[in-house]
Amino acid sequence: MAKKKVEEEAKALEEAHAKMELRVKERTAELSKANEHLKKEITERKRAEERLEASEGNLRKVIVGSPDSILIVDKNGIVCFVNPAAEYLFDREREEFLGETFGFPMVVGETTEIELIHRGAEEAVAEMRVVETEWESKTAYLVSIRDITEHKRTEEKIKHAAKEWRTTFDSITDMISIHDGNFKITRVNRALANTFKIEPKELIGKTCYEVFHDAKEPCPNCPHIQTLKTKEPATLEFFEPRLGIHLGISTSPVFDENGEITSSVHIAKNITERKKAEEKLRKANEKLKEYNQLKNEFISTASHELRTPLSIIMGAIRLILDEIPGKIVEEQRDVLATATENVQRLSRIVDSLLSISRIESGKLDLRKTVVNICELIKDTVSNYEPLAQEKGLRLDCEVPEQSVDICLDPDRIKEVLINLISNSIKFTHEGGRVKIICTEQDKEILVSVQDSGVGIAKEDIPKLFDKFTQFGRKAGPGEKGTGLGLAIVKKLVEIHGGKIKVESEVGQGTIFTISLPLTTETLAEDLPAEADELMENTLANN
Repeated sequence: MAKKKVEEEAKALEEAHAKMELRVKERTAELSKANEHLKKEITERKRAEERLEASEGNLRKVIVGSPDSILIVDKNGIVCFVNPAAEYLFDREREEFLGETFGFPMVVGETTEIELIHRGAEEAVAEMRVVETEWESKTAYLVSIRDITEHKRTEEKIKHAAKEWRTTFDSITDMISIHDGNFKITRVNRALANTFKIEPKELIGKTCYEVFHDAKEPCPNCPHIQTLKTKEPATLEFFEPRLGIHLGISTSPVFDENGEITSSVHIAKNITERKKAEEKLRKANEKLKEYNQLKNEFISTASHELRTPLSIIMGAIRLILDEIPGKIVEEQRDVLATATENVQRLSRIVDSLLSISRIESGKLDLRKTVVNICELIKDTVSNYEPLAQEKGLRLDCEVPEQSVDICLDPDRIKEVLINLISNSIKFTHEGGRVKIICTEQDKEILVSVQDSGVGIAKEDIPKLFDKFTQFGRKAGPGEKGTGLGLAIVKKLVEIHGGKIKVESEVGQGTIFTISLPLTTETLAEDLPAEADELMENTLANN
């Protein structure tokens, strides 16, 4: 009995020991697991601390290198850190900041403007933004300050410029509006609004054709359409019945940054007074043309009427000089010679008047043909060699050796050459020189008549080609002109499509240069009967 009891106690003791060992193993496993977890947590924490330290290090680097002024302020408002930009902005060393209270009110998450003294003297404007952060494992505030002084100045300049632009825009007396691509008005100036007696804001958003023309669609000749299509300025003039005035409209394109047209600027001018002036001028021109026609008709009629009595007088003088009615004494012959000279001069004036009248009235046609202008010049010059020798002058002619063909009316151009050469001989004294030069230049023929004569005063040159213009140049006996020769020369050159110019200096001589287009295109036209008569008379009197 006792033995059995001992065995049972021993067995119970063994079971208890086994349970104890199991619990020890379980507890050891739990402790081991807890230890592993703790090790892992410690490792993670170390890594987190390392990351935080690295992050703070990176943040510090970013802060130090930032162009903005940055300060780290703790929860009590004490400055913990400043970057170099802040030192420069406030003109203070880092040590002067640390431990001091930050002097500006901070509102987390908002941007505020502050005024400060930049580097101890200059007033500055800055933007300040505050965000919550962690610094050295503690909650802190990162204060970023950006100097926006220049930005503010630029902003003020832009505002000032915009104000000036608006003032200028509204002070312009012309009516100005801006229209978009849909013909809607986006802006108008005060002058336009006043003209239509409406406030500017009431015009915005309405179409231009609706406001200005009371129409449902754009006008056919709308300059805005032209500008939108061509991207070029356009103009239009019309009478505005509602306003009772004439308007001149000009449109100019407005482009975006991509070069695409977005709108156009319309400028409307009241051109009523100009239109009235133009109408007066038109009527005056019509009246002038009428008077000019009457003048030309009078000159033509008077010239024809004067020719007959002049011919009769000239014939009678010749009969007397030939002593057909009877003998005359020397004194009478001298008087008759003077009379002959004046009758011939009067005859030249009549013929010149007839010439200029026909040219101005457009009754003088050209009979163009292709000629060698070199030969034409040489032939004309050769006719004046006896006269030049008689006056003791040297007469030279320089033309290209090769033939130069040009389409012109040879008789008219010969008339031009005759007038210029005879003038040069007339106003060049004994021992002087007259030279005619022909050259080809830039699809033009240049013919110069040069002399070493008395020259022309500079102030007289602009009036040289006016009708009846004569200056103080002295010619030889019996060489007095009509004052119409150069006027005829200029018009004959111009109806050939050419130009004439003159260079002169008193006592140094004169150079007349005519330029004619070098063309061989024949535009031959029959001359009217009176033109042949005109040519004969002109050549006969030179």
